[in-house]
Amino acid sequence: MSDDHEKELQRTPVNTYPSSPFFVPFAFVSKMAVSATAANTRSSIAASQKSARLPATPIQLKHPVKSAFGHQVISKAERQLLQARIEDCKQTVKRLETDIFFTTRQLEFIMPELLPEIHLVANQASRRRTEKQETSQERKLSALLEKGRKTRGPMFEVRNLSSYELTPAECKVLSRGLNFNQAKQPDTRKVVCAVENAIGLLGEGERDEVRTRAVGILSRIRKSGCQQVLSEDEEKAIKALHKNKKIAVLPADKGNVTVVLDRSTYESKMTEIVGDCTTYAKINKDPTSKVQTGLHKTLSSIF
Repeated sequence: MSDDHEKELQRTPVNTYPSSPFFVPFAFVSKMAVSATAANTRSSIAASQKSARLPATPIQLKHPVKSAFGHQVISKAERQLLQARIEDCKQTVKRLETDIFFTTRQLEFIMPELLPEIHLVANQASRRRTEKQETSQERKLSALLEKGRKTRGPMFEVRNLSSYELTPAECKVLSRGLNFNQAKQPDTRKVVCAVENAIGLLGEGERDEVRTRAVGILSRIRKSGCQQVLSEDEEKAIKALHKNKKIAVLPADKGNVTVVLDRSTYESKMTEIVGDCTTYAKINKDPTSKVQTGLHKTLSSIF
């Protein structure tokens, strides 16, 4: 329903509305239009909230500065604009719900006998619009997710020298590198407990300052939300690689290359290298504790 119609309805007294059949189609159209628009906006909110958890956002800005910091600024701006769109959609839904409420009240006074039928037709139109919009939004989200994955691209080359045939999902996971952070958002409650335990070990003068800084950091973690890092197939591929004891996944000595070897081949090669008496000598005791003690003493003398 347009703003002009809304103002006209508000100016016209209730008892002056026409009761002729010509007003019935207008009532149907008004109720259906507002309900369908509200359903459309709710679907946009749900789609935008899903987009906020994806690696790529539907709002794409140009990158005038071709640097890491420039890309970081643009990425942050894109996500802030996405949050602004979500808030704008929420305000639109509230306004449309108010329009539905007043339109329903007006129809109750004008034609109470037709109100159930108007409700039924409007709800059906809203449901059809919602289903159509959800299908369209899911298609856009899938394309956006695939675009984000293609944009990142593989950072490491994968060379499979084993007898095991890697799946496409396993190759994609390994192409991210062995240092890829796959951890999800940390549990805020556990972080708070750990921070409080650490603050208890500080002096009285430092506790308030550290606690204030910790609250700011935790607030940013909570607002950032949990972003989807890996797909379901990639998470299954990681578990399958962990369980596969017949292969060994190693970084190459040079270049961004991840190598997959048969574990038997890897162990035999390592045994051959370590068994070379001209290069390596066998020791009687593990020197790790001695090295750690010396390191601690050195650090204590410095700090």
